Amino acid sequence: MNSLIHGFEGRDNGVMDIKITSDETNLIIDYKDNGNGVTSEQLTKLFDPFFTTKRDQGGSGLGTHIMFNLVKQTLSGSIDATSEPDKGLRYYIQFPKNMAKPLPIFEKY
Repeated sequence: MNSLIHGFEGRDNGVMDIKITSDETNLIIDYKDNGNGVTSEQLTKLFDPFFTTKRDQGGSGLGTHIMFNLVKQTLSGSIDATSEPDKGLRYYIQFPKNMAKPLPIFEKY
């Protein structure tokens, strides 16, 4: 939903491409779109909590921060973002296929 709200604002159409692959140890999610993209300055802040370009429109700036923390902390993975204005945004995410033990969020209490 964030891609539609942020990435394609002011556009009549666009493409989101999501490829899911794996290697011997990792699951890989490669997301890219052909939307508005972000500047290099915005890209350096993309995963920071409360960073948003939509504050006056109700944006909290937590979407990519939450995604970053889920990938890094919960899934023990990595996430990288690349972008240029008017050339879209790409997220490259990897995390281990086999975790040593179930994560607390998946356990029943």
